[in-house]
Amino acid sequence: MPFKFLAEGLLHFKQPVVFLKLKADETLSSEIVINEATLEKMTENDLTQPLQDDQATITRLVESVFEIQSVTVGGPRQGYHWRFAGHLRAADSEAAYDRLFEAFKPMKMTPLFRVEDGEQVILLVGALPEAKPGPVWVNIVLFVATLFSVMFTGAGFTQAEVTAPFQLPFSEFLDYLWSGWPFAASLLGILLAHELGHYFVAKKHGENVTLPYFIPFPLSAFGTMGAVINMKSIPRNKKHLLDIGLAGPLMGLLVAIPVLFIGLNFSTVGPIEADLPEGYVHFLEGNSLFYLFAKYVTFGKLLPQPVSYGDLGPFLYWLRYFFTGSPAPLGGLDVQIDAVAW
Repeated sequence: MPFKFLAEGLLHFKQPVVFLKLKADETLSSEIVINEATLEKMTENDLTQPLQDDQATITRLVESVFEIQSVTVGGPRQGYHWRFAGHLRAADSEAAYDRLFEAFKPMKMTPLFRVEDGEQVILLVGALPEAKPGPVWVNIVLFVATLFSVMFTGAGFTQAEVTAPFQLPFSEFLDYLWSGWPFAASLLGILLAHELGHYFVAKKHGENVTLPYFIPFPLSAFGTMGAVINMKSIPRNKKHLLDIGLAGPLMGLLVAIPVLFIGLNFSTVGPIEADLPEGYVHFLEGNSLFYLFAKYVTFGKLLPQPVSYGDLGPFLYWLRYFFTGSPAPLGGLDVQIDAVAW
């Protein structure tokens, strides 16, 4: 039996018994090392499996994007079926990976690009089972629960005088709950845009992700703990992961900015009470540079505005207040924020 064909028969069993090492001017069959102990355990029928076509197909697919210098057949211990060492034929590794990913999908194998000891390597591993999508009704139920939870929280801002909402008659409770819709619409609009940004970019890149799962958190400051999207597959590359990660905040920001200006236009400027009844605490908003700018554009003044700048000019006062948050401008003016902007 020809020695070359004997070795090629071993490839069918995915055992770590074959190593092919190539020089620049050699072909794949130039040098073959076989584990003799493994040969002794195998019958002639095992060694003559007609896998020349499979080996040639796999090699040809890899060679279409990769200059092969050596090939190793692995197994369960190594965690891969094939290992190709060499270098990519082109600099665009993303396009090369996408080409191999689609080519090996029917064979139920997944390529992995690695750099080991400064050498480019392509590993072929068994494809992970494709995850099935979860039931959509779970996403819908969680969203509706979050909607009511956030509306209840918003109602607490718009009707602060109601201290025992659960003791209201049912019809009045529904009116109370409905009063929180501006807060819920603005907050969930931003959150939904954020999550759909992740979702649609992931789908654009061909990644397997779920619809958003909203997390209700009743009787809390916001009525929700946010939302999550579950990635059902490993991202093909870091660029896809970066794109998916960035898309959420950027889409959320595109909605948050107009919501902020709409809310500020519904808001008014009023005094910051210096003395509060017992049991109440002061709540002062933080000021980012953009929020400070937004309030200035809307109201034409830097807010909060203290009663007096004291011995400091406005510039030094604001410089100190921006970095330290003190002195608190009690008795001065600030935005009496509307629920939409809250």
